[in-house]
Amino acid sequence: MENCYLTAIRPTGHPNAGQPILDPFTPAETTRNNRLNNLRAFSGGGANNMVELRFVGAAESNSTMYYTFKNTVFTHSIVSAAAAKGGGIAVSRSRNLQVKVDEGCVFSYNDGSGLRGVGTLQSGTTSFIVTGKYNNPVFFIYNGWMEDTANTARNEGIQNDGSDVAVDNAYFIGNFQEGIDKIGIGDVTITNSYFAENQKDLDPGNGSAPNVTGAWNVKVTGSGNYTLQNCTIFNGLSGGTNQGAIYWTGGTAGKKLSLKNVICAGTGDILTIGGSAAVTYTEDNCGIVQAGPHALASIVVGSGVSSTITDRVTADPAFLSTTFSPTWQGLGVKPSGLTNYLAVNTSAYRASRGGTNPIDVVGANPDSPLPVSVSSLSIE
Repeated sequence: MENCYLTAIRPTGHPNAGQPILDPFTPAETTRNNRLNNLRAFSGGGANNMVELRFVGAAESNSTMYYTFKNTVFTHSIVSAAAAKGGGIAVSRSRNLQVKVDEGCVFSYNDGSGLRGVGTLQSGTTSFIVTGKYNNPVFFIYNGWMEDTANTARNEGIQNDGSDVAVDNAYFIGNFQEGIDKIGIGDVTITNSYFAENQKDLDPGNGSAPNVTGAWNVKVTGSGNYTLQNCTIFNGLSGGTNQGAIYWTGGTAGKKLSLKNVICAGTGDILTIGGSAAVTYTEDNCGIVQAGPHALASIVVGSGVSSTITDRVTADPAFLSTTFSPTWQGLGVKPSGLTNYLAVNTSAYRASRGGTNPIDVVGANPDSPLPVSVSSLSIE
């Protein structure tokens, strides 16, 4: 599927009846009640998800399905029943199924998760591949509008109880629960991506709040190896004692979490690394912020963790902007307004320390100016 919209329309009786919602970066309505009254609810199979992918009956063990979406928008799905799922793409009853979310896709303002895998026919066989580009990224933003705290794993950017997850050049911003939640088997590789202000209370007036028990920007609690490179993780919003940047616990002995050129920042946030199992943590050229207005609350390292930390920066990154406010430019075009978003603006993140390779921490934003202090200047 390429260059398509899956979106809500205005209902009969509305002044703009029949008109679709085409801007995935602007909420068509700002409260749950107004969404129900002024957007037509989805109804049908697959728990009212926009796209439901599944095998029918008992699939053969050698069967495989491949799906690819490019420059496709999944926005403003809405369901009238609070317990329905109502997300963008849902995968269930799967066996050997791969979903590729290619450049330019947007999952936004949906009642449920953006992309969700719950393989009930044969678990551990659903893999997700997100392949955004610098000039045409993928967005998982402000999903989980039904704010279903009773039935978790329905309010994330991505949730997968399946196999591997690979993500490149994506934004996970302001979802009701995690930006990404990976459980079960399978490895996770995330590069060039932003996770910020997830666990967001999308409608403070409806009486619900994010699930603060284990609510994190990045949550990986399965049995795989996990790698993050060139990523920025900023300011979880749950407000509970478990809010955090990365939550890696319950890992299988012998597994590994690796961070390289990753920035973790956020007032009150916690970085949780491993538990009692014998696992390995490696960190190279990272900003684990412990100073300034966006300092982490704590770093918790499990008793079974063997750690190798190289070139850690703890200073305030002095972000140029912490406001996510892109402007929609159309299918296949990078939104404007993102150049300064979470861009590092301090020379503390570029320094030469005891080796031939300098520290050069920019996280997900390669446009960070990283000013260099000049002690003397000579012009001839």
